[in-house]
Amino acid sequence: MKSIKFIAPLLAGAAVFAAGTMVLPIKDASAETKLKVLRSWPKTLEAVRGLDHYQETAEKMGGDLKLAQSGPEVVPPLEQLNPVSAGVFDMLFSHGAYHAGTNGLLMGVDALKLDPVKLRESGLFDFISKNYERKQNLKLIAATATGKRGYHLVLKKPPHPVDGLKGRKIRGTATYHPLIKNMGGSPVVLTFGQMFTALEKGVVDGYAFPLYGLRTFKFYEAGAKYVMRPAMGVSKSFILVNVNAFKKQSKKHQTAVIEAGKETEIWSIKWFDEYIAQEESDLKKLGVQYVNYLEKFRPYVRKWFNEGVLSLVEKYSKADGVAFVKMAREKGMVAE
Repeated sequence: MKSIKFIAPLLAGAAVFAAGTMVLPIKDASAETKLKVLRSWPKTLEAVRGLDHYQETAEKMGGDLKLAQSGPEVVPPLEQLNPVSAGVFDMLFSHGAYHAGTNGLLMGVDALKLDPVKLRESGLFDFISKNYERKQNLKLIAATATGKRGYHLVLKKPPHPVDGLKGRKIRGTATYHPLIKNMGGSPVVLTFGQMFTALEKGVVDGYAFPLYGLRTFKFYEAGAKYVMRPAMGVSKSFILVNVNAFKKQSKKHQTAVIEAGKETEIWSIKWFDEYIAQEESDLKKLGVQYVNYLEKFRPYVRKWFNEGVLSLVEKYSKADGVAFVKMAREKGMVAE
């Protein structure tokens, strides 16, 4: 209901603009070459470097193609799927967990092996894209990984050797809930912007998040000083384009939009691996400790994460989710 209330004024506003001298939607490829991109995170978060690289690459390939970014200050992260589906914005850069209740398939790529080429060759990429095209009027352009490993828990104190996270509240989107619960903790859903204050005030006892961000946003100053290893899963941001907006682009622009996505998928792995290694070195100098899970939990962390994510895909996407998971297993794409 909240999303519907939010979208209505936006659509009304678009109609007003269209009636005046300003034209918000793309009418045709020759009259307008700008694509409006909505991203889920602030410019300062490292994940956005993937979108920045994609924009630079697409604009270079497309000649007069231009992308314009807007962020969560315009539309809250958990409410962004519908405005892009409706055509208020042309593209979306986000994560599958942010709209899992609407469509859970994109969340599932976090439990798959890191191989952008095989993801496409296996048919899984097209399976997801066609599903979103049919249900949300959105076409999948790219699934960009932030390094070879994706996620970790960062805690205010290490897990108890027997009770794990029992009695502790851990910030995490749906992706992390099975892992947190298997370790005895209670998941708490908070947006990125709420994390520092929640840690500082003791609302949560730690957080689950991609491997970057601890240094930039100084969560260690709010008490999050214990980084748990091994890391798990593969964190993949995605780029989706509104089907109608895509079809209105010239052939050259369509090619640029698609090929820039493929190039960014390869680029992002190396860039983020190097970035995360440097961040870890810097954080250790600041007193942050990297701690191995104790034997009771260590062998199961990655399995709990991967299988938990796949079970959520089946839960949220029902028959489509079951088909996706079956296909992923048959193609040997589920991560270990």
